[in-house]
Amino acid sequence: MNKINNLKNNVKENQDKKYTNPELAKKLIKYVDIEPHQILLDPFKGRGAFYDNYPEKNKKFWCEIDEGVDFFDYKNPVHWVVSNPPYSVLNKVFDHLIKICKKGFALLLGMINLSIKRIKYLETNGFFITKIKLLRVRGWFGTSCFVVWEKNKKSILDYDDEIYSMPDDQEKIYKDYI
Repeated sequence: MNKINNLKNNVKENQDKKYTNPELAKKLIKYVDIEPHQILLDPFKGRGAFYDNYPEKNKKFWCEIDEGVDFFDYKNPVHWVVSNPPYSVLNKVFDHLIKICKKGFALLLGMINLSIKRIKYLETNGFFITKIKLLRVRGWFGTSCFVVWEKNKKSILDYDDEIYSMPDDQEKIYKDYI
């Protein structure tokens, strides 16, 4: 029982450290239209699953807070960011990505993190979803998605931003949860 409690406590302390399987990272990188002359950045290198599998012909950089290199201090422009970000600061991550990415960014996210509000914010700043790959990762919460945003490209998404109510009899039951 102590092993289970220790695992639960350790998981709670490291919620933003969900490392990516290198084989998955390799597959996802191929999903992004990276050209050989483009500069790449892995802002959350972790164990290097993405960074170590970036194409060899590309100039590449990394950040990793645990190694003293903070992404939010990184100011140089790059063409692409391809990574698995910490979800607890995702809005801050998006704010910084729109400042430094010339071509786009591709992130491995939990589906719950892909909200209409975030999508609209990125579209307002010129970045549009051009690809989405849904996947399952054992041990991660729910369905994951690898999302590619490209600057000034046509979005593949169609969404309805209106907020709808449930039928009246259901609305009364769930009113405290809205």
